[in-house]
Amino acid sequence: MERLAPRSVLLVGKSTEVAKYAEQKARELLGRHPGLVITKVANLIAQREATLALQEYGKKRLDGYANDDYSQQPGLTAYLTPQSLKRVVKMCEQDGNRITNIQIEEVTINLIALRLPRGAYVMGGGGAQFYQEANTDWEQSHTADKPFLLDYNDVVRVEGDANELWQNINYQWDGTPKTIDKIFS
Repeated sequence: MERLAPRSVLLVGKSTEVAKYAEQKARELLGRHPGLVITKVANLIAQREATLALQEYGKKRLDGYANDDYSQQPGLTAYLTPQSLKRVVKMCEQDGNRITNIQIEEVTINLIALRLPRGAYVMGGGGAQFYQEANTDWEQSHTADKPFLLDYNDVVRVEGDANELWQNINYQWDGTPKTIDKIFS
């Protein structure tokens, strides 16, 4: 199923910066020993370090250790536990900000997709702040309406329309909880 496999663009994140930094650090280290390592070998090592750093970063991002903690622009899909979706729907209805059925899709028994076409998110302080309607200038103003708050463990992941990704380290991509040994591996 498409929603259970990460789109490659979601794994990009800050990969360019990560690769450049790894290559720079390798060149700095090897540059301190010019008589020991010839330039051609130093270049190959630096390139290999950049490649390895990219692979490691992609895995960290997929596992939730390299997250984007806020929306860059409006539009997102939040993947929630079924229990948390019920709370969101109830909270929003009480506030007069109804969530419609066309915004909700059951992906698996453990995973519900909530589409907020104009939504935004901010992670921090032990929870996830969502807004159903962010201003089009969200990146500058951080102005939005129709908020609701969830605990981190209510959210499996968030995929922003600007390719932001926030993945909960306690869940697999399909919404099943990770075991303790998977979290610390």
